[in-house]
Amino acid sequence: MSIQTHATLKLLSIQTHATLKLLSIQTHATLKLLSIRTHATLKLLSIHTHATLKLLSVQTHATLKLLSICTHATLKLLSIRTHATLKLLSICTHATLKLLSICTHATLKLLSVQTHATLKLLSICTHATLKLSTHTTSHTYQSHAVAHKSRDKALRSGLEQTWPAALLALSLTCRRDGESSPVALKEAG
Repeated sequence: MSIQTHATLKLLSIQTHATLKLLSIQTHATLKLLSIRTHATLKLLSIHTHATLKLLSVQTHATLKLLSICTHATLKLLSIRTHATLKLLSICTHATLKLLSICTHATLKLLSVQTHATLKLLSICTHATLKLSTHTTSHTYQSHAVAHKSRDKALRSGLEQTWPAALLALSLTCRRDGESSPVALKEAG
C-alpha cells in the first residue's frame, strides 16, 4: 500500500510537473508571440506615424513656401502699384504746378500790361488836364489883367476929376469935428 501510494504520488508529481512545464512553455510561447505582435504593431505604428509626420512636414513646408511666394508676389505687385501711383502723382503735381506757374505768370503779365496802360492813360489825362488848366488859368489871368487895367484906368480918370472936390469936402468935415487938418488929410491920403 505504501509502495502504491508512493508510486501514485510520484506519478501525480510527474504529471503535475509535466503539466506545469507544458503550461510554462505555452505561457512563454504566448507571451513571446504577444511581444512579437506588440513589437510589430508598435513598429508599424511608428512607421505610419513617421510617414504621416513626414508627409505633414512636406505639406507644411510646401504650404509655407507657397504662402511665401504668394506674399512676396503680392508685396512686389503692391510695391509696383505704389511706385506707379506715386510716379503718376508726382507727374500730375508737377504738371499742375507748371500750369499754375504759367497761369500766374500770364495773369501777372496781363496785370502788368493793364497797370501800365492804366498809368499811361492816367498820365495822358493828367497831362491834358494840367495843360487845359494852365491854359484856362492863363486865359483867366489875362482876362482879369485886362479887366483890372481897364478898371484902374477908369478909377484913375474918375479920381483925377473928383479929387479936388472930395479933398475940399473932407477938409471941411475935419475942421467942423475939431480934428487937425494935417492928420485928417494924412489919413485920407
